[in-house]
This record gives sequence, C-alpha cells and structure tokens, in this order.
Amino acid sequence: MTNEIIITVEGIMWICGAIVLAGSVVAVIAKCFAPFSNLKKEVATKTNSSDFESLKKEFEGLKKDFEGLKNYQNLDHEELKKVEVGIEKICKCTLAITEHELTGNGDEKLKKAKDEMEDYLIKK
Repeated sequence: MTNEIIITVEGIMWICGAIVLAGSVVAVIAKCFAPFSNLKKEVATKTNSSDFESLKKEFEGLKKDFEGLKNYQNLDHEELKKVEVGIEKICKCTLAITEHELTGNGDEKLKKAKDEMEDYLIKK
C-alpha cells in the first residue's frame, strides 16, 4: 500500500478558499483595530507637535485671565457691600427725616441718624 497524494482541482479550490477565508478574517480584525491605532498615532503626533505647545500656552494664558477675573469679581463684591451699607444709611436718614416732618417729633432719631451718617461718611 502506497500513500500517494493526489491533487485535484477540487483540492486546490479548497486550499484557495481557506487562504481567502483566512485573509478575510485578518482584514476584518485589522479594520476593527484600525481606529484605535489611528487614534494612538494621532495623539502621539499632536502631543509631539508645536500645535500642542501653542494650545498649552493658550491654556495657561486663559488660566491667568480667569484668575484676574476672579480677583475683579472679589473687588466688585466688596464694592457692592460698601454700596449696600451706604444705601442703608441713606434710607435710615430719609426715614428719620420723614418721621420728623410728619410728627414734628423724633428729634432724637434725627440726631442719631445724622450721627450715623457722619460716621459713615468720615470712615468711608
């Protein structure tokens, strides 16, 4: 009994089909992982390029601008508090004057309001 390998057209077709199938599987897998590798390459390119440096500098500038705006906000908040105190003093004086005009009394309240307003204006 001798074992001979007989190559037929059908055998060749099976071998070619297996090669094509293996190639297709490899191509599908490569396409699945291509976006990840492309993204990795793009990130590496962007981080090593001058664009990244310019963006980094721009971010630092924006950060400084933001800190400056925060300082302005704090100053504005303090000024608004001062304005509120002034308006409160003006309202007290106006109320004391109105009461004095209406009743003819309230000299003490009027004197007290005057003293408070003087203190406020001197300390301001």
